[in-house]
Amino acid sequence: MPRFSINHIDEYSQPYPVWESDNLSEAWDQLDALTVTMEEAHRPHSDQLAEIIRDLRGQIDEAEAESNVDAIVETLFPGG
Repeated sequence: MPRFSINHIDEYSQPYPVWESDNLSEAWDQLDALTVTMEEAHRPHSDQLAEIIRDLRGQIDEAEAESNVDAIVETLFPGG
């Protein structure tokens, strides 16, 4: 399962992925691109883009927090 994803809702109210990645750098690039798109738009369509950006930023924040915890654990307990 991909670590980062952007989903849309189909006609049956089920989410389906339109973008997925396991790479943090790709997620940041996608977030930057979406943010630029929103800033260039005079009126984002019904706040959907803002919601997508918030969701992706939350996924990135969670991944970075997990990475920081893993680094601390590795520092305190080298080799597992």
